[in-house]
Amino acid sequence: MCGGKQDVPERRRVEDAPQKAEAKYCALFADLVDAALLMDEKGFLDCNADALQLFGYSTLDSMRHLASISPPHQPDGTPSLRAAEQRIAAAFFNGKERFEWLHQRKDGTVFPADVCLTALTLSGRPTLLATVRNITERRRAEEALMQEQNSCAR
Repeated sequence: MCGGKQDVPERRRVEDAPQKAEAKYCALFADLVDAALLMDEKGFLDCNADALQLFGYSTLDSMRHLASISPPHQPDGTPSLRAAEQRIAAAFFNGKERFEWLHQRKDGTVFPADVCLTALTLSGRPTLLATVRNITERRRAEEALMQEQNSCAR
């Protein structure tokens, strides 16, 4: 590659690499087991079908920001918008942020979720991949176990 002659197949391979990587990314994104959303500092850019299903929407248009799919406040009383902005900033700064969060579906039902924000660079711009897993069943199992342990301790 250094010099006057260029290997044409090698040049094409290098030029095609971003398109191939993006195609692999699209397939991976679509096939994730969890709900997945891509976002920048302003809001959501894309999501997979599992995210639409989890939140009860047919398109991404109504899901603008992490706070738009959350109840007004998180369990500690913090407004969801402020808490979301803090988590997003931390993820961009640290590269990754994992936390539990209350989300709200289109129909108004609220559910607990495990959220992981991972910082990426896509097409030269800072982006976050948000994976969301509904942990309602896990919470119910934990509560049942605690109740069982409390009743045995009496």
